Amino acid sequence: MRIPHFVSLLLGAASFVVSATGAAQTTDPTLLASRRALIERATAARTAGRHQEALDLAQRAAQIQMTPSLRLFVMQEQTQVGQLAEAYSSAIACQSEAARDTAASAQTIARLCTESVNSLQSRVGRVIVTVTPAVEGVRVFVANRELHSVLFGQDYVVTPGEVSVRAEASGYRSVSRTVTVGAGASMAVPLALEREAQPDTSVSTPPDTQGGTGTAVTPPDNTDNTTSAQPSDTSDTTGGASAAPSSSSATGARRPVDQPRRLNVGAVATMATGGAILVGGAVVLGLGASAAAEYNRLCDPRCTQDNVAMGRAAYDRANLMFGLGIAGVAIGGAAAVGGLVWMLVARPSAPPARVAFVSPTASGAVIGFGGTL
Repeated sequence: MRIPHFVSLLLGAASFVVSATGAAQTTDPTLLASRRALIERATAARTAGRHQEALDLAQRAAQIQMTPSLRLFVMQEQTQVGQLAEAYSSAIACQSEAARDTAASAQTIARLCTESVNSLQSRVGRVIVTVTPAVEGVRVFVANRELHSVLFGQDYVVTPGEVSVRAEASGYRSVSRTVTVGAGASMAVPLALEREAQPDTSVSTPPDTQGGTGTAVTPPDNTDNTTSAQPSDTSDTTGGASAAPSSSSATGARRPVDQPRRLNVGAVATMATGGAILVGGAVVLGLGASAAAEYNRLCDPRCTQDNVAMGRAAYDRANLMFGLGIAGVAIGGAAAVGGLVWMLVARPSAPPARVAFVSPTASGAVIGFGGTL
């Protein structure tokens, strides 16, 4: 079974990012010494048969600097503890890294990694996840790992056995399935999303009341659970009419209307500027990592007479890029956080409520409207 070309590209790109990140730290002698100690402890754990401990120690060393030989070690220990999907991905990455390596052992490592890829192809399983409807922003998790959107509907390597698959999207109920995948098998896993039930927001409006010859008054809301009687019209013998309240308290309040929140343009601009500086700093750090990798390739462990000038140029370029990149990340991150805090703190205050009221008088009632304008 051949590996899909775009999957190989993704795995190769991921291994390159890890390798470049590690190479950027190899100039620190303390980190190099710690990495060597971790590898020695991992080798001793492997010899004693403690493969999970050996894998944990090797992965910690890889966070400092990843090399093809260390990738091969990690892949072998992943196979020993049953992490076949992870071992398969490590073997593919090892192939790519060994092909770029100039060390004397690179060919041997590349051959071992290729043999592992061929061996693991028939031992891993695959799932093909599809989600309907095609919702923007849907997230899919396979074995508790988020699946990249480019792999929707494509083969995704998993360790054989029970595999949990979950999809979630805003406004939809989360849907999950657990499937059993055999070694060398490929299983289709369709997931159907259902919209969440929308709450009923309709509000009933009380009917208007009309008097015979008096003024129509809408009774207030009794939010404090007190009882008040409806006002009634009374007419005297001369035909005059006056509104008389039937209870001693007839005051009502109208609910304030929600005002639309205004956009804090200054805070948004600060966040956007900080984000742009942050991204630029990250890009410069990546360039510095590339320069450091070039220096290590030319001058590891020592520059030759022909490589002194190129090695010095790569070394100076890496230091400059790291300085600029760290400054950009720090300044951009601070600006983005500052803009967010500004947006959260500088919220516009809610407008004061206006209150309608009815006040009884000796001959009837007075209707008014009060509050701060």
